[in-house]
Amino acid sequence: MSDINVVVLSGVVANKPNLTMQKNGSRICLFNFLVIEEFELKNGTEAEHPNYITIEVFGRNAEKYGVELIEGEHYTINGYLRVDIINNIERTRVRAYHIQKERRR
Repeated sequence: MSDINVVVLSGVVANKPNLTMQKNGSRICLFNFLVIEEFELKNGTEAEHPNYITIEVFGRNAEKYGVELIEGEHYTINGYLRVDIINNIERTRVRAYHIQKERRR
C-alpha cells in the first residue's frame, strides 16, 4: 500500500497573495491561510487557537489564484503537505492544487 498525503483546509486568506517568478521561469503564488482551531478547556471554557499555514501554488494555478484570491475571504483548499529542510530549518507548508471560494451566510 502506498502512502497518502492529502490535505483539505477550510479557512480565510490571511494576507494578499504574493505572485512571483522562480529562477526557472515558472510562477509561484504564496500566502498565509488562517484556520481557527476551536476547543474546550478542562474547566469547560471554549477557546480558540489561530493557525497560520503557508500555502504555495505553482504554474498556471499560481497565476489564476494570485489574481482571484481575496484577503479575508473564506476558501476551501485541496493540496498536500510539503516539508523541506533549508539551512537546517524545517519548513512545512501546503502545496495547493485546487482552491474554491466558500459560500457563507
